[in-house]
Amino acid sequence: MLHARFVYDGEPTEDERESASCVMGEILAQFSRNHADYREEFVACPRPCKIENLRLLAYLRNEEPWTTWA
Repeated sequence: MLHARFVYDGEPTEDERESASCVMGEILAQFSRNHADYREEFVACPRPCKIENLRLLAYLRNEEPWTTWA
């Protein structure tokens, strides 16, 4: 089972969801023999909400207090 969570700083638009689904398609094309099933999850998590990460990360926003935007 391949589980991908796409987290947005607010409710994702239809274009953002489609873009994330294209990413999943690219990943599945490379590993389709090993992953018979997959799940996409789209989560709205506006700051200061903390993201609940999965085990492996492809990208993580910077939430450190020393940044000017955090």
